Amino acid sequence: MIDLLQMKQTKTKGWKNEYIYRYNGYQPFSMRRHDCLWITEMVLQFIHTNSLKSF
Repeated sequence: MIDLLQMKQTKTKGWKNEYIYRYNGYQPFSMRRHDCLWITEMVLQFIHTNSLKSF
């Protein structure tokens, strides 16, 4: 899983939203052009937490 996440990391060391939900009246809170701060934070926490465990 960590390898897959690292493959999806952008050149700016973040992660982007891969899917934008579209519906009349819905306002998206992240765009695909820029790194998404909340996704980047979640991925970094996951990688840090799971890289410390010994398998």
